[in-house]
Amino acid sequence: MSAMNKTTLLFIRKTMEQCSSCPGFYGAVLSSPDGLVLASSGQFDGDESAACASSLMVNTSSSLNQLASGGPTEMLIWGADRKIWNVSVLTGDYILLIAASDAAHTDMLRRMMTRTSDMLNQALRILV
Repeated sequence: MSAMNKTTLLFIRKTMEQCSSCPGFYGAVLSSPDGLVLASSGQFDGDESAACASSLMVNTSSSLNQLASGGPTEMLIWGADRKIWNVSVLTGDYILLIAASDAAHTDMLRRMMTRTSDMLNQALRILV
């Protein structure tokens, strides 16, 4: 692996760790389009959370394509357990999922998603 890729992956890992500054942070995962974990932090680790993020986007896109062309680029999901899930498609069809443990922090979670997506998109352009 080239030094640029190692540096880029370190930048991605550090960016994911910064998500923990969001109040009520639960976890974050960056998934490849096919559901493999590229980076994670908080309570999300391993391929299970990455597969979930990918599945959310793929299945929702498939369902929405029946109504309109083009799938979603971002979703907010409120869970019965008061968790809030923010899922977004990034450069190269990578998928970012960030969750907070309390729906009262939806606005802060959304701002964290925007900031993190912007930073990761820069890094992903180098890897893609």
